Amino acid sequence: MVAAKARFLGGLGQQGVPYPISDQQFAAYTSPVAFDRFLARAPAVTSDDLAATHLSGFADQTLLNRPTLVAAASETSFGDFAHKLFAGHTGRAAVWKELVGEEFVEALLQAGFACWIVVRDPRDMITSQLYGRGRDYVGAPRPLLFLARQWRKSVAYGLAKAGHPQMRLVRFEDLFAGLDAGLGQNSSFGDSPGRPGRYAELMPDCDQAFVEAACYAELRVLGYPTQIALHEVEAILATERITEHSERPDLSGYRLTRARRDEECRRCAALRASSDFDAPGFLFPHAQTVLGREMQAAQATARATPD
Repeated sequence: MVAAKARFLGGLGQQGVPYPISDQQFAAYTSPVAFDRFLARAPAVTSDDLAATHLSGFADQTLLNRPTLVAAASETSFGDFAHKLFAGHTGRAAVWKELVGEEFVEALLQAGFACWIVVRDPRDMITSQLYGRGRDYVGAPRPLLFLARQWRKSVAYGLAKAGHPQMRLVRFEDLFAGLDAGLGQNSSFGDSPGRPGRYAELMPDCDQAFVEAACYAELRVLGYPTQIALHEVEAILATERITEHSERPDLSGYRLTRARRDEECRRCAALRASSDFDAPGFLFPHAQTVLGREMQAAQATARATPD
């Protein structure tokens, strides 16, 4: 999937993007519709794409060998290719799990698949990567702003596709609520979702505040608690100092410079007013509408509440 996304960006003249389409906001914006059209064409996946992945075990599970996979990829759209991956499966259900794979949801829905986008409280997700065992799984930490925007993108896709009968936007915490403790260890970074809110113990207060401010509308829409008040959001985005986590030179563009802060403040202002659709800020009109309604409802509640 990563190789296919990189090939798509290459066709737009963007070569060597380290995390292609992981963030589709602001300067990293690429049109979801354009990517959907790319996936609808053949070849959806090339032999070079497959060579860049670890498909040996997966090919065994699908009863397809690598030459068969290459042939299937070269002749089909992405949705048809996905069907061929599971052509030999005889069980009750087959599940394909991907990290940051929501860009492929439309193609999979069009091909008849059921899709779930599972999101976790972004503060716990970021804590898992930066302060938990995440380094053992994903290496050097990514910048806080990159992770917040990546999470917002997942929510945007979930909100945009929410009306489809085969689509679900699911909270990670709800998925594992009440399950056996052993099943609850299925975080991609090796920690347990059985203790939501661990960020309060491990994440610096300034980072908690910034993530809440950057994701304020999404947190409210999904029913996650917030510690900051609505009137604090823009000031935090504009001035709050954060832990930069700048170990990755390839993500240096996510340092919280004045330009990056201004982007976040403009996005917040657009949510608090009935603004025209801002594609780089929200990706989908419906996502902006849902988030804007939530922010405007919060404003109305704040005005009606005495100090």
